[in-house]
Amino acid sequence: VLFRSVGKPDMPGYWRDYRLYITARAGDPNYTAMNELEFRIGGVDVSSPSSVTNHSTTSGAGFGSDKLVDNDFTGSNTRWSSDLNVPFPQWVSVSPTGSLVRVEEILIWPYGTSPTRAPMDFIVQGTLDGSTWVDICAYTGVLGWTADTPKTFSILNDLYKYFRVYITANMGAADYTALAEIELLNID
Repeated sequence: VLFRSVGKPDMPGYWRDYRLYITARAGDPNYTAMNELEFRIGGVDVSSPSSVTNHSTTSGAGFGSDKLVDNDFTGSNTRWSSDLNVPFPQWVSVSPTGSLVRVEEILIWPYGTSPTRAPMDFIVQGTLDGSTWVDICAYTGVLGWTADTPKTFSILNDLYKYFRVYITANMGAADYTALAEIELLNID
Protein backbone atom coordinates (compact mmCIF):
# COMPACT_ATOMS: atom_id res chain seq x y z
CA VAL A 1 0.00 0.00 0.00
CA LEU A 2 1.46 3.37 -0.98
CA PHE A 3 0.24 6.64 0.50
CA ARG A 4 0.82 10.17 -0.76
CA SER A 5 1.62 12.76 1.87
CA VAL A 6 0.37 16.31 2.06
CA GLY A 7 2.17 19.36 3.38
CA LYS A 8 5.67 20.37 2.38
CA PRO A 9 7.19 17.50 0.37
CA ASP A 10 10.26 19.51 -0.70
CA MET A 11 11.39 20.25 2.86
CA PRO A 12 13.95 18.08 4.66
CA GLY A 13 12.27 15.71 7.09
CA TYR A 14 9.04 15.46 5.07
CA TRP A 15 8.37 12.38 2.98
CA ARG A 16 6.46 12.35 -0.26
CA ASP A 17 5.37 8.72 -0.07
CA TYR A 18 4.65 6.41 2.84
CA ARG A 19 4.24 2.63 2.81
CA LEU A 20 2.49 0.49 5.40
CA TYR A 21 4.32 -2.83 5.30
CA ILE A 22 2.40 -5.54 7.16
CA THR A 23 4.57 -8.47 8.23
CA ALA A 24 2.12 -10.47 10.35
CA ARG A 25 -1.60 -10.84 10.90
CA ALA A 26 -3.60 -11.29 14.06
CA GLY A 27 -6.69 -13.39 13.43
CA ASP A 28 -7.81 -14.61 10.01
CA PRO A 29 -4.80 -15.85 7.98
CA ASN A 30 -6.53 -15.10 4.64
CA TYR A 31 -6.67 -11.32 4.67
CA THR A 32 -5.77 -8.10 6.45
CA ALA A 33 -8.29 -5.34 7.03
CA MET A 34 -8.34 -1.95 8.70
CA ASN A 35 -10.97 0.72 9.08
CA GLU A 36 -8.85 3.84 8.90
CA LEU A 37 -5.25 4.96 8.74
CA GLU A 38 -4.38 8.51 9.67
CA PHE A 39 -1.03 10.22 9.23
CA ARG A 40 -0.62 13.28 11.40
CA ILE A 41 2.24 15.65 11.93
CA GLY A 42 1.72 15.36 15.67
CA GLY A 43 4.26 16.66 18.10
CA VAL A 44 4.48 18.08 21.58
CA ASP A 45 1.87 20.45 23.00
CA VAL A 46 3.87 23.63 23.64
CA SER A 47 1.02 25.32 25.51
CA SER A 48 0.76 24.82 29.26
CA PRO A 49 -1.03 26.30 32.29
CA SER A 50 1.78 28.89 32.46
CA SER A 51 1.17 30.10 28.86
CA VAL A 52 0.01 33.70 28.50
CA THR A 53 -3.58 33.86 27.19
CA ASN A 54 -6.00 36.61 26.22
CA HIS A 55 -9.54 36.94 24.88
CA SER A 56 -11.88 39.41 23.20
CA THR A 57 -14.57 39.00 25.88
CA THR A 58 -15.47 36.58 28.64
CA SER A 59 -18.70 35.77 30.43
CA GLY A 60 -17.05 36.36 33.78
CA ALA A 61 -14.42 35.28 36.27
CA GLY A 62 -13.76 31.57 35.99
CA PHE A 63 -14.44 31.48 32.23
CA GLY A 64 -11.35 33.30 30.93
CA SER A 65 -8.93 32.19 28.25
CA ASP A 66 -6.57 30.74 30.88
CA LYS A 67 -8.98 27.78 30.99
CA LEU A 68 -7.92 26.90 27.42
CA VAL A 69 -4.47 25.75 28.56
CA ASP A 70 -5.27 24.20 31.96
CA ASN A 71 -5.03 20.61 30.64
CA ASP A 72 -8.58 19.89 31.83
CA PHE A 73 -10.25 18.88 28.58
CA THR A 74 -13.71 17.79 29.65
CA GLY A 75 -14.55 19.41 32.99
CA SER A 76 -17.88 21.18 33.31
CA ASN A 77 -16.37 24.46 34.55
CA THR A 78 -13.18 24.52 32.55
CA ARG A 79 -13.86 26.58 29.48
CA TRP A 80 -13.48 29.98 27.90
CA SER A 81 -16.88 31.52 27.22
CA SER A 82 -17.41 34.76 25.35
CA ASP A 83 -19.62 37.36 26.96
CA LEU A 84 -23.35 36.92 26.48
CA ASN A 85 -24.95 38.29 23.31
CA VAL A 86 -21.81 40.01 22.01
CA PRO A 87 -21.60 40.00 18.19
CA PHE A 88 -18.81 38.28 16.29
CA PRO A 89 -15.89 38.27 15.95
CA GLN A 90 -14.76 36.61 19.17
CA TRP A 91 -11.18 35.53 19.69
CA VAL A 92 -8.75 33.83 22.06
CA SER A 93 -4.97 33.96 21.93
CA VAL A 94 -2.15 31.93 23.43
CA SER A 95 1.57 32.67 23.74
CA PRO A 96 2.76 29.14 24.48
CA THR A 97 6.31 29.87 25.65
CA GLY A 98 6.73 33.66 25.61
CA SER A 99 9.25 33.19 22.78
CA LEU A 100 9.04 32.51 19.06
CA VAL A 101 7.76 29.00 18.35
CA ARG A 102 6.64 27.03 15.31
CA VAL A 103 3.26 25.33 15.60
CA GLU A 104 2.38 22.60 13.09
CA GLU A 105 -1.09 21.65 14.33
CA ILE A 106 -3.75 23.12 16.55
CA LEU A 107 -6.25 20.94 18.39
CA ILE A 108 -9.46 22.67 19.41
CA TRP A 109 -11.65 21.00 22.04
CA PRO A 110 -15.31 22.07 22.04
CA TYR A 111 -17.04 22.77 25.33
CA GLY A 112 -18.37 19.32 26.30
CA THR A 113 -22.06 19.95 26.83
CA SER A 114 -22.54 22.45 24.01
CA PRO A 115 -20.88 21.62 20.67
CA THR A 116 -23.14 24.28 19.07
CA ARG A 117 -20.92 26.87 20.77
CA ALA A 118 -17.82 25.60 18.88
CA PRO A 119 -16.38 27.63 15.98
CA MET A 120 -17.74 27.03 12.48
CA ASP A 121 -15.84 29.83 10.68
CA PHE A 122 -12.50 30.99 12.05
CA ILE A 123 -8.99 32.12 11.19
CA VAL A 124 -5.82 30.93 12.89
CA GLN A 125 -3.51 33.93 13.18
CA GLY A 126 0.01 34.57 14.40
CA THR A 127 1.92 37.62 15.60
CA LEU A 128 5.44 38.50 16.66
CA ASP A 129 4.48 41.47 18.83
CA GLY A 130 0.94 40.83 20.11
CA SER A 131 -0.64 43.55 17.96
CA THR A 132 0.00 42.96 14.23
CA TRP A 133 -1.76 39.71 13.36
CA VAL A 134 -1.06 37.62 10.23
CA ASP A 135 -3.61 35.12 8.88
CA ILE A 136 -2.08 31.63 8.84
CA CYS A 137 -5.10 29.51 7.83
CA ALA A 138 -8.81 30.20 7.39
CA TYR A 139 -11.50 27.60 7.99
CA THR A 140 -15.15 27.91 6.97
CA GLY A 141 -18.05 25.54 7.40
CA VAL A 142 -16.37 23.37 10.05
CA LEU A 143 -19.19 21.06 11.13
CA GLY A 144 -19.60 17.88 13.12
CA TRP A 145 -18.19 18.91 16.48
CA THR A 146 -18.69 16.18 19.08
CA ALA A 147 -18.70 16.66 22.84
CA ASP A 148 -15.28 16.10 24.45
CA THR A 149 -13.61 15.32 21.10
CA PRO A 150 -11.04 17.68 19.56
CA LYS A 151 -10.67 18.58 15.92
CA THR A 152 -7.15 18.82 14.50
CA PHE A 153 -6.11 21.55 12.05
CA SER A 154 -2.75 21.64 10.24
CA ILE A 155 -1.29 25.13 10.27
CA LEU A 156 2.22 24.76 8.84
CA ASN A 157 3.67 28.20 9.47
CA ASP A 158 6.56 30.44 10.35
CA LEU A 159 7.68 31.30 13.85
CA TYR A 160 5.30 33.37 15.99
CA LYS A 161 5.14 34.44 19.62
CA TYR A 162 1.31 34.45 19.90
CA PHE A 163 -1.37 32.39 18.15
CA ARG A 164 -5.00 33.44 17.92
CA VAL A 165 -8.25 31.70 16.97
CA TYR A 166 -10.34 34.51 15.45
CA ILE A 167 -13.94 33.22 15.35
CA THR A 168 -16.44 34.80 12.94
CA ALA A 169 -19.29 32.28 13.42
CA ASN A 170 -20.10 29.40 15.74
CA MET A 171 -22.24 26.29 15.19
CA GLY A 172 -25.46 28.18 15.84
CA ALA A 173 -25.59 29.10 19.53
CA ALA A 174 -27.15 32.55 19.68
CA ASP A 175 -25.92 33.68 23.09
CA TYR A 176 -22.18 32.87 23.36
CA THR A 177 -19.19 30.91 22.02
CA ALA A 178 -17.23 28.47 24.20
CA LEU A 179 -14.11 26.29 23.93
CA ALA A 180 -12.75 23.75 26.42
CA GLU A 181 -9.08 23.58 25.44
CA ILE A 182 -6.53 24.51 22.78
CA GLU A 183 -3.39 22.49 22.15
CA LEU A 184 -0.57 23.89 20.00
CA LEU A 185 1.62 21.08 18.62
CA ASN A 186 5.24 21.55 17.59
CA ILE A 187 7.53 18.99 15.92
CA ASP A 188 10.81 20.94 15.96
